[in-house]
Amino acid sequence: SFRTKICDECSPGKYNDGSGSTTCHDCPIGTYQASPGQDGCLACEEGTYQPATGQSSCIDCDQGTFTNTLKNSECDLCPVGTSGISYGATTCLQCKDGTEALISGLTECSDCNPGFYSNKLTLGFCTSCNIGSYQKLSGMGFCTLCEAGKYQPLKQGTICLDCETGKFSNSAGNNECTLCPVGKYQSKTGQKECIDCQTGKFSSKEGASECSVCSDGQYQNDVGASFCMDCKAGSFSDPLLNGVECSSC
Repeated sequence: SFRTKICDECSPGKYNDGSGSTTCHDCPIGTYQASPGQDGCLACEEGTYQPATGQSSCIDCDQGTFTNTLKNSECDLCPVGTSGISYGATTCLQCKDGTEALISGLTECSDCNPGFYSNKLTLGFCTSCNIGSYQKLSGMGFCTLCEAGKYQPLKQGTICLDCETGKFSNSAGNNECTLCPVGKYQSKTGQKECIDCQTGKFSSKEGASECSVCSDGQYQNDVGASFCMDCKAGSFSDPLLNGVECSSC
């Protein structure tokens, strides 16, 4: 009588692609085979990997990693400027406005500090607020221009500073304030404009916080003056007239 030899099926994770072969082979890395008795292995799909041979399944990529190709033995780290919160990811997420990821493989992006911002144009990196602007909050996607009457001379500003006395700014986004011109003054801080010196007073230098009174023997009957005029011969500056005009002797 003839004895018939029964062939055993290859177990999951193995395959045999040739008739008459007596050996089953392990599925290579990056592949798997879940069923017994197969003549080949299947590629690990996107978002999965398999670093070992002879496996019956693939492994989901961990958080902070991804793969968008087939037959992977490992997953790639999410690049700088992105994050990955999901398992089995095929792509990573760009950091949203106001956040950043400075190293690869992060599961979430971090908020920008006050004085910094990020948006699509900064490619996932927090960037200093420029001079003339500020941001007092964390996690923001923009900086705000300093309003008129204020300034910020440095980057990374979290506040704007009031213009000092004798100075002004009449527009937004200034990194410095302008000196009041001659004939004008400003006694308050944080102002948008300077004030004309009143009659009987003058300011001969830029940046005055107050105007000077005309000296004895002088007068000024215009506003915004940078000097006083001498009284003509036969006249004098009467204190009762506050230097606005001269009185005849």
